[in-house]
Amino acid sequence: ASVSRGVRGYEQTLERNWSDNVRFGAAQVQVPRSLAELQVSVKDAAVPCRVVGRGHSFSPVAECGGGTLLSLHHLNQILDFEAPAAGGLGSITIQGGTTYTEIASFLNGRGALRNLPSCPQFTVAGAIATGTHGSGVHIQSLACDVSMIEFVRADGSLVSYSREESPEILEGARVHLGCLGVVSRLTLDVVPYYDVTRYAYVGVPLEPIVASLPRLWTTCDSLSMWTSGFGTGPGAGKCWLQFRHFHPHYDPAVAVPKHPKPQPQPNPNLNPNPNPNPNPNQVPEHTPLEAGLLGEGGSLLQGPVNRYRTWPKVAV
Repeated sequence: ASVSRGVRGYEQTLERNWSDNVRFGAAQVQVPRSLAELQVSVKDAAVPCRVVGRGHSFSPVAECGGGTLLSLHHLNQILDFEAPAAGGLGSITIQGGTTYTEIASFLNGRGALRNLPSCPQFTVAGAIATGTHGSGVHIQSLACDVSMIEFVRADGSLVSYSREESPEILEGARVHLGCLGVVSRLTLDVVPYYDVTRYAYVGVPLEPIVASLPRLWTTCDSLSMWTSGFGTGPGAGKCWLQFRHFHPHYDPAVAVPKHPKPQPQPNPNLNPNPNPNPNPNQVPEHTPLEAGLLGEGGSLLQGPVNRYRTWPKVAV
């Protein structure tokens, strides 16, 4: 059941999750290579039957002691793509084992997703099934991008739900935790292409940042924060922040207010011309953290980051 895709240690995800706090305990592992094989695997599976993507969930959702663990590693094809028109939506239809990295590589500037998880090597099906969140005042969870989802049910039959034919069922079926079957196919919204610039702050005092979060969320399109908490261990009382700005924004109605332009520092690891239609005036604008929040020891690391293109010789 080898499923290596150039990711070191990937086979271990058939035994335990990424953080090693959950062991799946499967008696058998199935890695189907076609939809027909998937249907047979589900129908004949020893119960309980669970599916694993990249094994990043910290929950025991994929535990299947004595049962069957399914990996959709080989079912990672792009099935259909409709490029977005200016100011409109497109779509991309994928198999259940496709990752966000593979979608980004395929789009290659022809469009973008509204959001990505922090690690784009996640499978899309796994991210939406577990309710993986977005970041930003106007960005919903990743599952909200799904316009159609198809499941293989326990008897091997197929069932699908879409915005057009069954919108109310789709609302409840997207975050399904594996309870409705195995995702074999899904369609995502694709928005017009945009770049992302990131401004990262390290060593920032945690307490004043927490108090200021309601305001800080409105100063960028996406904000992430990591911390070791208020304890006594390494990094305690400090945090690391990432402010992300989209440009040109795919939805001007929710773009953040304009702020004074900073002077971005070049990143030698990125393609010098990542935008297929470069415009030097389309630089996202960022208001630096004021001294009272930055505190002593906090610092800004700034530079362009493009999450929707995959460049040769750049790890993803």
